[in-house]
Amino acid sequence: MAYGLVSLAAVALGFVAAPSGSSGEDVLSRHFGRPGDCWLRAYDAEHLSRNPAQRVTRFDLARTYGQTEAGPEPNPPGEVHLALRARTRGGTAPLTGLGICLEESATVAEARCGIESDGGGFRLQPSGQGLRLTADARAILSFGDGPSIDLGQRLEDRVIELARAPASVCADQ
Repeated sequence: MAYGLVSLAAVALGFVAAPSGSSGEDVLSRHFGRPGDCWLRAYDAEHLSRNPAQRVTRFDLARTYGQTEAGPEPNPPGEVHLALRARTRGGTAPLTGLGICLEESATVAEARCGIESDGGGFRLQPSGQGLRLTADARAILSFGDGPSIDLGQRLEDRVIELARAPASVCADQ
């Protein structure tokens, strides 16, 4: 499982360092919210016609619990799990991945996250009222053993600006 570092700068968001003794989950929750919180970017036809090399047509990210055979369970202390989902031009099914962000610093202005099953990684930063996802050189989402996309492969797919959205948006596909 690929894990990323969390490297953060408090001034960017005006957050202060976590008080001594607070858990990493508390620190990351200030930025990522609670399980079920959702962020979305859906590109319209005009944008896609101006950017023909872009493959991603829709991307959503949701804060999630860990999953076991018995059902949902809280994430381990110091971790935030994110359900990642992309739709692509000509794709028939969403491509997915599990992002795992580790708290290894005391602020939440930038989070380094990994994608489960050695799928590479990405960085999340605040952007207005939303988040900016920047893929590393390798950031792979897939549909089981079938189709996949590496967000880091092309510049047009590497940076995605996400806006907060109702939880139902991330749950509806």
